[in-house]
Amino acid sequence: MTLRRVVWTTILFSCHFALVVARAAAVVDLDFDAAYMVAASGSTEPVSVFDINGPAPWLYLDLPDAALTSFLAAVQSDWFHEASATKQFSLSNTSFVVQDKYWFSPTAEEWNETKAVGDWHVDAHHSLVELIIIYGGGVGRIWATGKRSLDFTVSSGMTGDFNNDGSVDTADYLVWRKSLGQTGTNLAADGNTDNKIDDEDYGMWRSHYGEMVHADPLATGAVPEPLAAALVVEGLSLMLFRRRPKY
Repeated sequence: MTLRRVVWTTILFSCHFALVVARAAAVVDLDFDAAYMVAASGSTEPVSVFDINGPAPWLYLDLPDAALTSFLAAVQSDWFHEASATKQFSLSNTSFVVQDKYWFSPTAEEWNETKAVGDWHVDAHHSLVELIIIYGGGVGRIWATGKRSLDFTVSSGMTGDFNNDGSVDTADYLVWRKSLGQTGTNLAADGNTDNKIDDEDYGMWRSHYGEMVHADPLATGAVPEPLAAALVVEGLSLMLFRRRPKY
């Protein structure tokens, strides 16, 4: 065997050994330092509910500090709507702003084609790649991965649509009735966003009863007779209870 052949055999063996070692190395799990939905690129303020008539939601991803030392950071997000088992669209790191912080949002055209009232789910994941130099050549190796799932809601933007199904109807009244008297933030039937459920929220529901997305305006506005009768009975019961004489 000539010296040249020995040298090349040694080099090839070394390369093969380095690749085997690289592939055998364990991949570290590194979740995002922060991940949530926001209203615009550059924002880090979490938002959980978006108006369907407003701009598209943005996904904010803050990669772990280790991303700064990586040769490459590949980031992707898959967006799902509750009514579909398949993803609506995917967004990758072609829209990154700075090296370790990413904001993703569908284009206006894409969002208008896929947007829908209801609950949405986003699966985000990243892969951090390091470059292994072998005798002057480079080999990429994924050394860390991370993932995070996020949920947000797209509202109909309709006053009185407490259950967010695109119409103001008796189901919304039941949401209001069951939560009457509650206080706190993010209450479904808090129509005026004053952090409490009271008669003012009922008034907002009643004045918008019958409205729905793409509804016929002639078919809206009247509270149904059974529900109206139930409200009268409930009101009379309260009056009798309050006015019961003492003996």
